[in-house]
Amino acid sequence: MASIYLVRHGQASFGSENYDQLSELGQRQCLLLGQWMQQTGQPVETIYVGAMQRHQQSAEAFVAGYGAPAHLHAQHWQLKTGLNEFDHEQVIRRSRPELGSASQLLQFLAQQTQPRQVFETLFATALTRWMQGEHADDYAESWNDFKQRVHTALLELVPQTTPANNSIVFTSGGPISALCQHFLAIPDTHVMSLLAVLINSSVTRIVHSDGQCSLANMNTIAHLEQHNDRRLISFR
Repeated sequence: MASIYLVRHGQASFGSENYDQLSELGQRQCLLLGQWMQQTGQPVETIYVGAMQRHQQSAEAFVAGYGAPAHLHAQHWQLKTGLNEFDHEQVIRRSRPELGSASQLLQFLAQQTQPRQVFETLFATALTRWMQGEHADDYAESWNDFKQRVHTALLELVPQTTPANNSIVFTSGGPISALCQHFLAIPDTHVMSLLAVLINSSVTRIVHSDGQCSLANMNTIAHLEQHNDRRLISFR
């Protein structure tokens, strides 16, 4: 039975003009994941990455922690754009047109006494609008199209992951939530609850045999918990 490890990227740079890069904490989270998987004897033969910078930086930190074996060097990574995150900027923009650019959003949040809480509420409202499907034509990619894209991308990995070849995929919270929804048969109305609890650098493990996939575990963070330091745990 082979494993496909889906890793949510390390903490990105929330509150900056370029969200799509890891913070110092995000780098450490993924480094610790690599160290933990190497120390616990979990072999990884293939790395897949989404196209986002935060995905690739997460993979770099993981490989450094794993010990940088030759077969995991960047030139051997395989790009998997089907597991890219949805366009969260467009999702927000369609819900709140007056916050159409990153600078406008940052300026708005800077005026709030609790910017993170305000953003979470704003983001949840925007996601609900997108996921309900009533305004699907407003988006370059509808919620249903996003789910289909992610599921198709996972199925494409299965033939490439033999019982002797485990894979690790560096992706984002949206694709992981959509895949967990599929395996657990969770309705759309509950997907945001999944997305809200996914921890940066957490591991969700898919196992498969004879082409049949199952969810083995979700959102595991043993590599962080073993250090008994709550500062290592972040959600955005």
